[in-house]
Amino acid sequence: MLALTVVHARAWLHAQSMAQQMRLVDAKSLQGPDKVASAINQRLQLTEAYCWDHSSPRPRAPGIALDSPAANDGTPFSNSIDPSLDHIEQLRQACQHRCPEIRGVMIPRLHGLMLYWLVTLLKPRRVLEVESFVGYSLMWLTEAIHHTLRQSQQVQPNQPCQLPAEPPVVGCELVPEYVALIRHHLQTHQLDKLARIVQGRALDTLKHKLNTAQPFDLVFIDTNKAQYIDYYDTALDQGLLAPGGLIIVDNTLMHSRVHSQYPPVQQVLAEINRDGPNSSDYVEPTYCLTEDQAQQAAQQVYQFNQHVANDSRTEQLLMPIFDGFTLIRRKLTRA
Repeated sequence: MLALTVVHARAWLHAQSMAQQMRLVDAKSLQGPDKVASAINQRLQLTEAYCWDHSSPRPRAPGIALDSPAANDGTPFSNSIDPSLDHIEQLRQACQHRCPEIRGVMIPRLHGLMLYWLVTLLKPRRVLEVESFVGYSLMWLTEAIHHTLRQSQQVQPNQPCQLPAEPPVVGCELVPEYVALIRHHLQTHQLDKLARIVQGRALDTLKHKLNTAQPFDLVFIDTNKAQYIDYYDTALDQGLLAPGGLIIVDNTLMHSRVHSQYPPVQQVLAEINRDGPNSSDYVEPTYCLTEDQAQQAAQQVYQFNQHVANDSRTEQLLMPIFDGFTLIRRKLTRA
């Protein structure tokens, strides 16, 4: 996700560009590198569609990654469907209907399901999301915590579980309209005892509005790339992340533009480009960003990745999945 104070402006300004990149134009009109990029993007979407159909538990979501009834006119593998998660997909569809341009801003469905899996596997007691946008990823995190509580209490289907005194999931959000939307959705689906949203600037919330006596076991960061380092350092310096706790950071490859700034990679690319097409012609589309904005964000993410790699307090795994997905674990003892 992008910095939410500029989401709407960027979304509307780049709607036409995004429409092309999301396959809403005639692919035959594309030439050269644009045609290659379009073909790659189509293959990625088809791959995501296949993976979604073969994953569980998932809400009912006909059309999946392609948002096209022709792509999936039924609900395959219905035993993988969990109706209790349908509200997450309904939130996604409602937000996209109101503002189609945010499609490229929200995390993909598979990404949300991966967050769900990580939470149910790791079983964190408390979860923090830094900037929640419209609440889509927050709902995945909340339902994962709900599932974990029910499992630990061995609750039978259709029976309520015992809830903690305070909501174990906390989200941060600045935009009042998004805060109201999230709170309404949580209340409507009886999840407000599991998650709460704190309104205000995320950095102020991290520094002044959270109880450090109850640190978080998992923190998800997917927001303004210029503040990645600030959010990361604050979570550690303020004691918000428990020893052994996990920070998950999204967009750490930034549309294939981050690793190309790494000197060893630059050297290899220079050798490749002597005898073939320029590799920079084949970077991934950026949807809601101009190329200049994407390069600036990539530089900020590159600095963040360097910062984390040099930090003795943590250990990390940067994976080339989605748009770059980093797991950062706080060491039990400082090196």
